[in-house]
Amino acid sequence: MDEKQFLIIALQLVEVSLARGAIKGEELEVINQMRNYITDKLKDMQEPVVESVGELKEEKPKDTKEDKK
Repeated sequence: MDEKQFLIIALQLVEVSLARGAIKGEELEVINQMRNYITDKLKDMQEPVVESVGELKEEKPKDTKEDKK
């Protein structure tokens, strides 16, 4: 996994966690700083940054043979 892919995944984790209310209180300031750092790095790499969590799509796990039994 390259740095760009890592940063994209990290940003998605932050956004989804915030949307689900998993991060609250004092952690918000640190998470906001981390989000800004990730966003700036992605912009430096000319990667478009999704601003809305609603645009993030959750991948569904693929059916396995064991699920079908």
